[in-house]
Amino acid sequence: MNNLFSSGIRFSFLFGFILNKLNINETGLSGAGDNYHYNFALGIFILSLICLLSFINVVGYLTAIKFIIKYNIESKYPKFKFIINYFEKCSEISIIIEVIICLLFLIFIVIFSLLEINKF
Repeated sequence: MNNLFSSGIRFSFLFGFILNKLNINETGLSGAGDNYHYNFALGIFILSLICLLSFINVVGYLTAIKFIIKYNIESKYPKFKFIINYFEKCSEISIIIEVIICLLFLIFIVIFSLLEINKF
């Protein structure tokens, strides 16, 4: 475990990992002018990435709930019934939040793209 930290590997969520691997140049984000289209494309990319990860989370939650129902895990493992019920209720709330985030960012992408198109 100590070798992982000394080798420079960091533990983070998938979003942070993807952004870290892109190696974005900080000087490109400094101002407007020539870098405006780069900044705009980067912003659209980040919003799209958030939408994609939200969609993947929703699919994962729905798949887990489907497998819980399909394989009747509650009756096979009665000790875990409380945890399974808690997961199902939390998953419903998480799905609603993820769908709202995804739709909101998709609306932002459409609006910002339309504003950029009308600029020319």
